[in-house]
Amino acid sequence: MAPASTESTSGSRQTEILSFDQIAGFEQIEKAKAQIRTSIQSGQDTLTLDLDNLNTVSSDLINFLLWCQMECSRNFVQLKVRHVTSDMLRVFRFAGLNQVIVFEE
Repeated sequence: MAPASTESTSGSRQTEILSFDQIAGFEQIEKAKAQIRTSIQSGQDTLTLDLDNLNTVSSDLINFLLWCQMECSRNFVQLKVRHVTSDMLRVFRFAGLNQVIVFEE
């Protein structure tokens, strides 16, 4: 799994945006985790995950998002998840993820 794109914004706050085409399977998830760690270590204030290319929720995705939140929280980085469909958001709310992660439609 490689991100579809990575972009950074500068200014007083730095934001890293990672876009994923899929999040499933051990190898893909480990690659994504490595990218997240790299972004966090590079001094980003905010990490935004763009799920524009995803339209289904799997246990792998939920576990990945929880891992991302824990890593960001440990490193004082704000996590945002954008381009979440209303159906996906419904599942995330049911799982309680909306209590710890900022989701944007």
